[in-house]
Amino acid sequence: MTTTFLLGAGFCQAANGFRPEGTPSYVKGYPLAADLQSCFDSTYSFARGIESAFAEAEHRPDLRPRAALVERLLEADHYFGAPTARDPESPYRRFVQTYPSATFLTFNYDALLEFSLLAQGRWIPSAGFGVPADSTVPANYRTSRVASASFQPVLHLHGSLYLYPREFNIEDPGRGGLRLISIPDTPGFCFDPDANGAHFIPFEKGTQDERYKLPDQRIIAPVPDKASHLTAEYVRVVYRSAITIARSTTCLVAIGYSFSPTDAVSFRPVMDALRAGTHVGLVSHESRTIGRLASLFPDLKFSVVSSTFEAWAATGFPLPGVAAS
Repeated sequence: MTTTFLLGAGFCQAANGFRPEGTPSYVKGYPLAADLQSCFDSTYSFARGIESAFAEAEHRPDLRPRAALVERLLEADHYFGAPTARDPESPYRRFVQTYPSATFLTFNYDALLEFSLLAQGRWIPSAGFGVPADSTVPANYRTSRVASASFQPVLHLHGSLYLYPREFNIEDPGRGGLRLISIPDTPGFCFDPDANGAHFIPFEKGTQDERYKLPDQRIIAPVPDKASHLTAEYVRVVYRSAITIARSTTCLVAIGYSFSPTDAVSFRPVMDALRAGTHVGLVSHESRTIGRLASLFPDLKFSVVSSTFEAWAATGFPLPGVAAS
C-alpha cells in the first residue's frame, strides 16, 4: 500500500497543548481560520468569512494582515512546533514513526511536520520540499551524522514559510563584466529558515541575492479564489510533483482538512489524479464532507474517522476504512 497524507490546519492543533514553560502569554499557537480575525484592524468585516477579509486586504492593498498571519505561524513553529518534535510523547513523533514510508502533501505553511521528520533523521531541506532547494551545512559541523536524503518529503501546495523560488538566473562573467539575467524553464528554490534557523541545525539558508523573498511573499494567502495564484510557475512545479505522487497513491488520508468548496481549485488536481478505486480516508469532525466528496469523485472510495488528530493518535493512527493486517 502506498499511503499519502493530505494535511490541513486541523492537523496542527494538538501541538498547541505542548506549551513549554516560559512561553510568553501573547503567543497563541497554531490557528484555525476563525482565529485569524486578530490579523485585521477594525475596518474589516468578517460577515463573508476570513478568506474574504484576506481578499479585501489584497485589493486595498494592505500588507498587514498577511504579515500578521506569517508572524503568528513563525511564533507557533518556534514555541510549539519545535518543542513538540523533541518531546518523546508527542503524537507527531509517533505519527511519522508509524508511517515511515508515507508521503505528505499539505496546505499549511508551517514546519511542524518537518521538525518531527528532521528530529528522526528522515528529512533535509535540500530535498525535503519535493523540489531541489539550495541549502548549506557548515563545513566544520561534526556534532552528529547528517542525513544525506529526505525519506519523506513534505510538499506545501500553498507555499512554505521556509522556501522561496528563484524565478530567474544571474550569470556573472567576472572581471567587472555586465551580469546577465535569464529565465529558466523551471525555477530553482532556496531554503531559508528565517528567524527559526536554530530549529533546523545543522542546515542553513542557501545563498541570498537579488532573488530573495520575504516569508510573507512565499505563500498563497487564504483567499476565496486562489486560481490566479496557482498559475505561478513555482506553485505549478510543486503541483506537478504532487500529481505524480497522487497517481501512485493507493490510500490518501486527509487530516484536519475540510475540502471547502471555495478551495476546490486547490484540491481537485490532486483528487483527479487518484486512480479509480483509490481509498480516501478523512480524519475530521466534519463528517458531512464525505457525502459531498463522494458526489464529486464517484470513482473513489471514501470513509471517515470523526475525530481530532490527537484523539486519532491515541488509538494508534489506524487508517480510515482499512482493515488492520
